[in-house]
Amino acid sequence: MTHRHGMRHSYFGPQCPQGQNKVPGINPSNASPLIILPNSSITEMSTESVPVGTSTVPGQTNKRYYSTSSPFETQIGYYRAVRHGRQIFVSGTTAVDPKSPPSSPQIFFPGDARQQTRVALTECINAVKALGGKGAESVVRVKMFVSRHEDCPAVGEGFKEILARDGAGIGTTATMIVVNGFIDENMLVEVEVDAIVEDN
Repeated sequence: MTHRHGMRHSYFGPQCPQGQNKVPGINPSNASPLIILPNSSITEMSTESVPVGTSTVPGQTNKRYYSTSSPFETQIGYYRAVRHGRQIFVSGTTAVDPKSPPSSPQIFFPGDARQQTRVALTECINAVKALGGKGAESVVRVKMFVSRHEDCPAVGEGFKEILARDGAGIGTTATMIVVNGFIDENMLVEVEVDAIVEDN
């Protein structure tokens, strides 16, 4: 979750021009996901006494939470993801270093929108898995917020490497929106993910 200012317009799909923002040595066709594994925890709502780090909502017994050590989760007081029934909702996620302090958050890959997209999407997929989803296969919707118009192609590349339709169960809807900026100037992209857990 970050503060976004002044959404300008949606920018996604074939009209997004092919950019030159590539990471040396990485071929988008065979790039593997960049895995970031911060300290994290899952909490399940209960009507019993609740230890520190969990919470309850009266009358709701099937709501589960997932949290990480993200400095913004600590500072603002929200969860990385919430599962209600079969639906999983992942908060706006950026490439913030989960080990950095809330007073001075650090961003992975400054200036590299493609890699920031990969980091953020991977963290979202980790959250989906933590709450019982299969991972990328469970994702049904992605929203990408980009702070610079010129980074749209790079963000699209990062998305394609992690969540592009492959005919084997991975495939999602997606929206890309250019905004005026984020809470930290080094953040180039923020993603939100919705997923559905399939019946066993």
